[in-house]
Amino acid sequence: MKNITLLAMAAAMCCAMGTNAQTRTTLWEGATEFDESWSGNQIIGKVADAKAGDKLILTAKSIPATNWEWGSQIFVKTQRAGWAGIAETISVTSDTEAEYTVEITADLTTIEEDVSGTKTPVETTMLAEIKEQGVVIQGIDAVLTKVELESSLKTTTDKIWEGSCTFGNWENGFSVAADVFEKADVKAGDVLEFIYTTDDTNPNTWWQIKTIYSGSDPETALEGNASDLNEWYCATVAQGSTKYKITLTETDATELKASGMYVNGYYLIVTQVNLIQTVSDGIEEIYARPRQHDNIRYNLSGQRVDDSAKVYILNGKLYRKR
Repeated sequence: MKNITLLAMAAAMCCAMGTNAQTRTTLWEGATEFDESWSGNQIIGKVADAKAGDKLILTAKSIPATNWEWGSQIFVKTQRAGWAGIAETISVTSDTEAEYTVEITADLTTIEEDVSGTKTPVETTMLAEIKEQGVVIQGIDAVLTKVELESSLKTTTDKIWEGSCTFGNWENGFSVAADVFEKADVKAGDVLEFIYTTDDTNPNTWWQIKTIYSGSDPETALEGNASDLNEWYCATVAQGSTKYKITLTETDATELKASGMYVNGYYLIVTQVNLIQTVSDGIEEIYARPRQHDNIRYNLSGQRVDDSAKVYILNGKLYRKR
């Protein structure tokens, strides 16, 4: 049993060597000021990809308070009428930008109000509200600058391309080879993250990125961002934005492994492409089976090693040379 425990600890240490992080997706970015009049909402819209356990991350700051006795506040709501669907009340305590977190849970009691003013508690779920009704932010004496969705799943981020490609007026582009995707074993649900700046020498008012399978004829765009694309397979991004993400489909994964990817666009300067993949927290199950005493040394991956190895398994026992 002791040997199995040592093996499990060693394997867990190997698994932990990667850099894990939570994936954030920007749902909205700007500057909406909520004054003392309670006028105006910032509509974020439906968050179809949300899961119980995910978090809404709001970036906000307070502004000089009025006579509102509870100070600067932000309210996270849904798009149903009245005060229905309120998920969280946030006290904005800093006069500089800070992050405030709302966890998306499976439980929520909302208040329905009819035309006569009668209020009725209604049992629902925050998750259902956010997916079906969308998110609305309302507040008082505060400025909202960003809303992000943070996934509860841990991920690893690997840089698969780095450089400086200035697209100009569709003048340049770059490729990521198929073997990069094959080596990474890309799967449906993996995310491509493009890091860029918007080129302000653009004489027009839009900035675009186009991603296709390399060598496809006619040009075939990745499926994962199909809803963002215009009739020329281009996705438009906002001036001043810095990241664009594509969640890969099964077809994308297959095609990228076979042919790779070509990227070009309009007045963006791309400097990096990352591959974000979901990983488990560690070992889910460990299976042990009796091994014959064959007097052969193995490393932690089960490969044979010679007597120069400093960490090895011999006849079912873990040894370390000092």
